[in-house]
Amino acid sequence: MVAWLGVSFLASLSTSLIMPKSMVYIGVFLPTIIHVYLFTVLFILFGAKKSNSRTGFITAFLFLLLPLALTFVKVDPLEIALQEETSIQTFLESNFAGVGASIAQILGLNPDGKYVLVSETALRIQMFIAFVYTYHYLNWFSKTSIIGWKQSLTKRKIILVGSIWVAAVSLYFYDFKTGFTALFFLSLLHVLLEFPLNTITIKEVLFSPFLKKK
Repeated sequence: MVAWLGVSFLASLSTSLIMPKSMVYIGVFLPTIIHVYLFTVLFILFGAKKSNSRTGFITAFLFLLLPLALTFVKVDPLEIALQEETSIQTFLESNFAGVGASIAQILGLNPDGKYVLVSETALRIQMFIAFVYTYHYLNWFSKTSIIGWKQSLTKRKIILVGSIWVAAVSLYFYDFKTGFTALFFLSLLHVLLEFPLNTITIKEVLFSPFLKKK
């Protein structure tokens, strides 16, 4: 059932857009799964196409197959129950449980609306979310070289970025919840600011073959 997490998620999300709850799904998924999973896959394809990299195309293919691979990973729901209370509370307050519940809902894995956190389904979904977020962050190392980000850096910008980073880390050291809340604004801001890059990526990956024919 969970084996079709990736394929079913994409298909179900497309179908859900014509339903009354579509705006809720967009609000939940656009700054989260759509941003860190779908846009990351498209950008990997964009980089692979631009550099004619076979490795890049293979990476994108494997990234798409990730949800299927989770089927073969042995999981124990009790691992969640054994976590420290502070960790569980922070996780719940981050609303990532809500993202997982929404995924389960549109896949028909949460029909009664009761999302059980200590369950195999919840753990597999959270593994999927954790991996795509981690890979999304790591992918920025290649993304910055493709878009030539370092060419626009100045001494003033470096100091500004460094200062924000130090302030962010300091907030987390002071209080994790305070740091998480404060950094949520920057997280959402970067999603919005990345829309132009996403637009260019979608155009190059999905529509450029048709545009060239014209």
